[in-house]
Amino acid sequence: MRKGSVSLGEVAARASHINIACSRCDRKGRYRLSRLIAEYREDFAMTDLGAERAVCPRRTAAAQHER
Repeated sequence: MRKGSVSLGEVAARASHINIACSRCDRKGRYRLSRLIAEYREDFAMTDLGAERAVCPRRTAAAQHER
């Protein structure tokens, strides 16, 4: 985990679900933290979660009009 990042386990201590939304498309989802911990580990950094869950075709778009 990155220094200074909040982990999945720390968030799970206060909530049971999180909402994640893409800022480049309309994709969004509600995720159960216990399931994310089982998949990624309790000490997985929240800052890395978006990159792991992203399936947006615009994620790596180079042109401004594609974002």
